[in-house]
Amino acid sequence: MKPDTTAGHEPALPAADRIGERLVQDGKLASTDLARIVEHQKQHAVRFGEAAQALGLLSGADLDSALAEQFGYPWKPGGAATDPTLYALAQPFGHQAEQLRALRMRLSLAGVGRAEGHPALAVLSPQDGDGRSTLAANLAVSFAELGLRTLLVDADLRRPSQHTLFRSAAGSGGLSDLLAGRGCAAFISPLPGFSGLAVLPSGPVPPNATELLARPALQTFLSDAADRFDLVILDTPPTGPGGDAYYIAAAARAALLVARRNRTSLTGLDSLTQTLASTGIPALGVVLNRG
Repeated sequence: MKPDTTAGHEPALPAADRIGERLVQDGKLASTDLARIVEHQKQHAVRFGEAAQALGLLSGADLDSALAEQFGYPWKPGGAATDPTLYALAQPFGHQAEQLRALRMRLSLAGVGRAEGHPALAVLSPQDGDGRSTLAANLAVSFAELGLRTLLVDADLRRPSQHTLFRSAAGSGGLSDLLAGRGCAAFISPLPGFSGLAVLPSGPVPPNATELLARPALQTFLSDAADRFDLVILDTPPTGPGGDAYYIAAAARAALLVARRNRTSLTGLDSLTQTLASTGIPALGVVLNRG
């Protein structure tokens, strides 16, 4: 007997999963609007969202938000608790976010986020202003969107910044406390509304940043974190002061380099790549920021 493939036997989407019903539940549409939209769809052979926008019933942002919710895609979680430079959250359908996905793909193929590959990644650059902290934060968001349990660590113990990007992660404790042997994993802050991502702020700025980062405690912390997270991304200070960034990269056992066009010193970038090569730390690529 042939299976019945008529449309009448196809399972219907639950009401909560149909975008029109979802928009009504969210107060973006009235129930009476649905009939108008469906009629416009029939007359013009367009999608639901296109019909709703043509009738002036929805904005593009309303539609994007509903689609993101329908497919379980984070849409500005935390609201005011995040910084607008986190474009992976604030503008997930924009050009920068698409470029970030391309970078994520290349890193994934290189083994980033896999226990047998690179479960930790340090983001390095020669100097301030290259964009490494912003890139580290957005990469963490992007990998979490893949379903990887992702931890972003602010390992810049001199001029930390992740607590300003993820305002919900601001607190008195952090990595410096852990490395000094006082504190616990309670300093790790899950991002509200985004269960796959957590942030560990730097903690108090210590007088001995280099010595703390050189201790075995950093490697021990990363080994322990591997039991809870699929990927740990570490933000770092510039590679100049004290060699902090190299200790971090050595503990992570993988590095991603960042440079900014017309700003980053070629001499500094060359020195960075040579140092990584001479110490056997894999450099997985260089990201060139424009402007």
